[in-house]
Amino acid sequence: MASIFDSAKALVGLVIDRDFGKDAHRGAPARALLIVNASDSTTSNQLQVTPITRTQLIVGKILPFVLIGYIQTVLMVLMMGWLFDVHPQGSVAALYVLTGLYIAAVLGLGILISTIAQTQMQAGNMAMMLVMPFVFLSG
Repeated sequence: MASIFDSAKALVGLVIDRDFGKDAHRGAPARALLIVNASDSTTSNQLQVTPITRTQLIVGKILPFVLIGYIQTVLMVLMMGWLFDVHPQGSVAALYVLTGLYIAAVLGLGILISTIAQTQMQAGNMAMMLVMPFVFLSG
């Protein structure tokens, strides 16, 4: 017979899984809106007079999201082991390398949207059109 603790662990796992999936699919619109917002406002004018290159600007906008993605992944793996006693089989290094590729793909999608879109409304609509198939096909 399942205990109340087992039911609570299952509920926590469901909430964690759904929240992580939503964050992963929410990534592209957030990145796109962040960059388009800077070009819409006076921030872009202020950035033009600073002594940084375009590459430094893009890396500065993307690096926090990379770190957040890795922190979420580490927390997810730790909670899987702690709550459900499910540990990754195989190479943990491969898990983090492939996580990095996924994060890079989502960030690249966000940057692509932000370069095409001219306003925040366009970026939001384009991101939704691209992300909705991911949500529907992810299961």
